[in-house]
Amino acid sequence: MTSFLGNENVQKALRQIDRRLRAGEIGDLEKVLGTSEGRRLYCRIVYEMCNLEGLTFHDSIKDGVCAARHDAHREGQRLVGRVLVEEAMQHCPELWLTAKHERDTKAASDAVHRELAVTKSVNEMEQRQ
Repeated sequence: MTSFLGNENVQKALRQIDRRLRAGEIGDLEKVLGTSEGRRLYCRIVYEMCNLEGLTFHDSIKDGVCAARHDAHREGQRLVGRVLVEEAMQHCPELWLTAKHERDTKAASDAVHRELAVTKSVNEMEQRQ
């Protein structure tokens, strides 16, 4: 069996293949973040599914072993989120910042709509009494 570790030509060819594959992955990321739908999905994965800004500790879990497993699971999810954010910031920071801005703007708009709905419901209840 021939070893490729010492063969510089083989190593060079493997590095070129790796660069080409990585360029394809970066191109895919740019395409995803290049659309509003892709940015929403990416943010949903990072913030909701990976719980990037959430807490690891959950005070309702009293058993130490269960709590440790839960914490490790949440930290693993959060690590995936951090990797996704780092990749977006490294390769297409403008698109990532656009995605964050769109997410923050939508969250503020949703909060206003929820507050208006609550106020309307309270006012209707008061009028019935």
